Amino acid sequence: MPDPALCVAADTSQLVQVLINLIENAVKYGSLPHDGGASPALHVTVSCTLAPPDSRWPAGPGVVLSVTDNGPGIAARHLPRLTEHFYRVPKTAASVQGSGLGLAIVQHVVTRHGGRFAVESTVGKGTTCKIWLPLAAAPAVIKPS
Repeated sequence: MPDPALCVAADTSQLVQVLINLIENAVKYGSLPHDGGASPALHVTVSCTLAPPDSRWPAGPGVVLSVTDNGPGIAARHLPRLTEHFYRVPKTAASVQGSGLGLAIVQHVVTRHGGRFAVESTVGKGTTCKIWLPLAAAPAVIKPS
C-alpha cells in the first residue's frame, strides 16, 4: 500500500528506469571480487524514507530513495566523476561491460525531477546511491459547505 507521506510528483516510468539502472549496477559491480579474493554474498537493499536534514539536499521536504550494496566499493577519487558521460572506473572497465552512460542518465532524470543524486562508497564495504526528490504538493482538501 503506498504511503502518502512518501509521494513525489514524477514520471513513474523514468523513476523505474533509474531504479533499475541503480539495482543493475549494484548487482553487476557489487559482485566483483574484493581485492582479488572471493566476494562475500552480495546484498542489495532498496529503501525509501523521508529525507532527514542533510547539507546535500534542499531544505524543503523530500524523500530519499537509496540503493545499497556490500560490494567492493569505489575509491573516493572516482566518485566526483561517476556521472560524467562515458566515465568508467578503470579497475572495472575491462571486467564488466557497460557504456559509462548509466549514472549520467540517472543524474539527468533526477535533476529534471528537481532532485539531487549522491553516491557514497567505501572500498571493501560497498556503495550507496541516494536520490533526493521533493515531496509532492499535498492535494487541496475542499470541505463541504
